[in-house]
Amino acid sequence: MQNNQEALDALVAKEQVGAKKDDEKADLHLTYPTGEQAVVFDSDGCGFCYYETGRVAVCVSKVNAIQRRHTFYENNRLKRILCSIDEHVVGAAGKPHGTKLVLTKDGAILSDGHNDIVHQWRWNPHAQNAGTPPTDPIVIALNETMTFKYVDRKNVSVKFVNCGVALEFNCGEKLKREDTYLGHSRRITSGPLRGKLLVDTSCPNLVQRQKHIELAALEKRSKQHPRSVDLRHPSIKEVVTGLERKFDAYEGCKVTPYCSGHWLQDARERTLAELPVLPPTGFEVGTEPTLFGQPMQAHETKHLLQKLQNKDGQWLASLEIRQKLEHANPVLPRTAVLCNASGRYSVDIQVPGGSAVSMGQRLEVVSAAQLDDFLATDCGTDQIVLVACLREDDRLSRHAEKVLELVHQVLGEKPDALQKHAFSQSLVANITNHKYRLVKVDLAESRALAKRYRVHAAPTFLFFFEGKLVSVSSLGGQALRIAPTTKNANLTHLMDQPPRTLLIQANVKLHVANEKILRKEQFEWDLAMNGEQALLRFAKMSKAAAVNNVVPSYDLVVLSDDLSEADGRLIDRFLRSGDGKKGKATSDTVVCLLLTAPHVEIAFSTMICDPCRVAHGRRTSAAAELSGVCPHCGIVPKKLVAELVPSSLASMAHIVVYKHLRAPTLHRLAESWRDRVLRRKSEQLHRGPEVEAHLGFTQEAFFREMDLALQNGRQGHFLSKSHIPDMALSANETYVGATHLTKPPHSA
Repeated sequence: MQNNQEALDALVAKEQVGAKKDDEKADLHLTYPTGEQAVVFDSDGCGFCYYETGRVAVCVSKVNAIQRRHTFYENNRLKRILCSIDEHVVGAAGKPHGTKLVLTKDGAILSDGHNDIVHQWRWNPHAQNAGTPPTDPIVIALNETMTFKYVDRKNVSVKFVNCGVALEFNCGEKLKREDTYLGHSRRITSGPLRGKLLVDTSCPNLVQRQKHIELAALEKRSKQHPRSVDLRHPSIKEVVTGLERKFDAYEGCKVTPYCSGHWLQDARERTLAELPVLPPTGFEVGTEPTLFGQPMQAHETKHLLQKLQNKDGQWLASLEIRQKLEHANPVLPRTAVLCNASGRYSVDIQVPGGSAVSMGQRLEVVSAAQLDDFLATDCGTDQIVLVACLREDDRLSRHAEKVLELVHQVLGEKPDALQKHAFSQSLVANITNHKYRLVKVDLAESRALAKRYRVHAAPTFLFFFEGKLVSVSSLGGQALRIAPTTKNANLTHLMDQPPRTLLIQANVKLHVANEKILRKEQFEWDLAMNGEQALLRFAKMSKAAAVNNVVPSYDLVVLSDDLSEADGRLIDRFLRSGDGKKGKATSDTVVCLLLTAPHVEIAFSTMICDPCRVAHGRRTSAAAELSGVCPHCGIVPKKLVAELVPSSLASMAHIVVYKHLRAPTLHRLAESWRDRVLRRKSEQLHRGPEVEAHLGFTQEAFFREMDLALQNGRQGHFLSKSHIPDMALSANETYVGATHLTKPPHSA
């Protein structure tokens, strides 16, 4: 029985320790002062440590719940393994021409820098030629940041210290249990089996475990809500007893979740308590009502009636009284729009808050059976008719209808009011001459129109000219990206492709270093050693084949200060004039200047620049000014380098970078190029800077499609009756029949 109790106590202690360890598990993420990633560990203690150069220093992998594998690497191009120890403490530690320790499954071997064995021993001290382990710890400096220390097989550690980040990895042997069955056995001293070891295999059964769990639950409840019977201290027990005597019968803190007792009488009394009391007339019968045991007073209404009278005490007109009452007691507005999802609701349903008033002008509704007569009689000969096939129970259709109402409102404006829109002259003339017309067809009333024109999804837009079908389009559904997402994870939410880069630098060694960063960040780049090679690159790029009517060009030009002043003037002249004949004032090219000269020394700033703060999700301040080099991206304020570089290079540079390119530097340069492109397009089109990056239900998209359909109709480009239109589904989700189609997030 004593053994069973000890086993139960051990089981509970083990469960408590395991629960405590589970609560303490958390991910570990550390960075260097420069912002580079230093440590990335998950809750199981597995992950990586990095040098400040970005190379992997430590790799920890999981074998099971308590055992791990450790691998330590050198900080150079070869990435040599300095130490590797698995879950069985088998591995080696050391570097070439230095002290090395080899750990095997049988023993260990220690050698010096000349590969001579200094010490050798086995794990089993009773084995033949077992040897003796060293009495002092074995310490091996793997490199300037990692130190290996061996005490015994269970105490093996490697300490990693680099740039303020210090971690110690325990690589020793870890077992689920340290004792054996022999430690819990007893020797028989009498009988025929005298001298034999009897193993103790007793363990708690299920009933004993359940009883122990119940006792533990009671103890936990006693700690959270102690009762007087659970306390032994006389003074505390007396205080708790008094509290129980007073509050155990307190009914005000209890809530009945169901209607019982005198609920009807209580509800009636509470309702009557909120109603105004009429003054007595003297002819009342029955018991006089009371309010909380006190006589009920008549409700005073003079302050309300004064608002319905003029200064002379005369009553206002009936219309004015109604307006005053509605102003004093406003009707709550509607919070949602009713949809005829199943035909139960009507568009003309009377709601106290009134119908939801939307911006724009309502569309004309045409039934599917009368569409042909409408196109033949009510529409002009030189007029494009957009028939919107919508459903009231579809969210995308409701969104498209709201945008169409805004377009319909623009079509009804006067010529003077159209000047505020960024429309072309031909589009303004077509709107003025009523060349566009919008109507709506509800697909929920009949399937005839959907079968006739093979409408697969809602919303779908049909364009008719002189009663003939010109085109069928869904306008892309929800907003979608035109190009697939960028391979660079830091830029994919901002742009579709990183800017094409031209690197102009005379130093070959720096060329190779900058190429590695460009390759790692998935940038496309070309190289040039001087100004003449750069002009050849520009000329070759201008002759490349156009993609989507866009001639490729260099969006980012990186110059080094080791170029001569003549090369700088040559490149500057080309960038300013384009082909040398006409100006190129709207150029989106970003010019970056690299300061690589040894004599150029600029102190680092104590704070990072505003673009880096925005990228990290931090606050920015207009009063804070960068006083030196940004320690994260290496960008220097241009005013600090005006006297350190030739004037021809300083005048053409938009951004100045100190020493060499980094990954954050390329991110800031790409963001600067994107801002220049969006700023130019928003100034030209007078619309939001994000419009050109997406397709979808926008006013510009509808006007563009109607103008294109009008031109095709005038040229006689009509669709045949057997034409099967393409089904352009929404970017994220759509409904086809009764099937809900979705697109996985972050997919190309």
